[in-house]
Amino acid sequence: MIFVIYSCGKTLNTEPDDTGLKILSPEKGDEWKVGSEYLIMWENKTGMPVTIDMSGISGDVISVGTFSHIMTEYLYTVPEISGLGEYRLELYVAGEPERSVKSALFAVSERENELPNLTITSPRDGKYISIGDAVHISVEATDDDGEVVSVRYYVNDIFKREVFEEPFDFIWNTSSSDIGIYTIKARAVDDRGGVSDDSVVNVVLTDGLNEINLIRIPTGKFIMGSNTGDHDEKPLRTIYITNDFYMTRYTITNEEYAGILNYALEENELDGNYSDNRTVLNRNGTPRELVKLDGYTCGIYFNGSQFAAKEGYEQKPATWVSWWGAAFYANMMSRKTGLIELYDLNDWTCDVFKTGFRLPTEAEHEIFIQSLEFRMG
Repeated sequence: MIFVIYSCGKTLNTEPDDTGLKILSPEKGDEWKVGSEYLIMWENKTGMPVTIDMSGISGDVISVGTFSHIMTEYLYTVPEISGLGEYRLELYVAGEPERSVKSALFAVSERENELPNLTITSPRDGKYISIGDAVHISVEATDDDGEVVSVRYYVNDIFKREVFEEPFDFIWNTSSSDIGIYTIKARAVDDRGGVSDDSVVNVVLTDGLNEINLIRIPTGKFIMGSNTGDHDEKPLRTIYITNDFYMTRYTITNEEYAGILNYALEENELDGNYSDNRTVLNRNGTPRELVKLDGYTCGIYFNGSQFAAKEGYEQKPATWVSWWGAAFYANMMSRKTGLIELYDLNDWTCDVFKTGFRLPTEAEHEIFIQSLEFRMG
């Protein structure tokens, strides 16, 4: 005779009994990480306070807490535990440990690694550097849950060096570099292999002439135009800036423009009857009026040997300068700082894909203004 016995039931997270207690979470196979928060949920039909302990299979017991009879959940932060591995929760009536249930086994593992933080503190973004100079790159590196063990450096995305000792500074020798804009990136590595976000600055290598005060405008999008303004302002639209660019922080002053005219004079680039303080033309390419010296309120004049700003007008914005005069200024600045002259003075077209000075596009000018308004509050 053969007896066949069928068992009918269901899988429970806790042991089936009549204690009036049941643990709903954690469930079998869950993983808790040290330092993170997890929601413990249970049922309590006893009408009495309950206590929860966390017990490891190695014998470790950690008290979670005692809770009133009306509480059925608790957000628990996993403490530092020496014996990582499998644990289960035990829920029992306070003072009566024999009236208890246990959860399924779950894992407790080491805490989530918080990535380190890193900021390049020197050189400043937009700095002009003379070719041949040694660029001392300094960083501030921190790690909230460990320590920074190294900092990796890249120039134009080419790996240069990994520094393993504090203060993690790196000296970049520019003697074999060409004139142009260079992107310096640094990233920190912590003691658990975590890597920080890149910290980035852009610098310009030149022949060592005058430094220009630039402000970086980052990539992004902004709203431009108007639905109610003039016809050339419509429609309201989203503009995307796909590459960072730089603009001079302040408008060009009479003193600055007079200085570049004197440089152009030395380069034999000027024509016109500027000696009579009437107008300045470019000598090479297609001639255009650059500056109208006899224009009302023009703050620049020719004193017989060189250009100068009128007294009291030195730091005021240069006026009566044409579009061609502004483009010419950009070309002369590029030449003076060892960069590429972007404007072809024969047809006054601009090569925007090379490194040098140029006028901003309408969209670039608009986002620059919006950026200044944001920075100024």
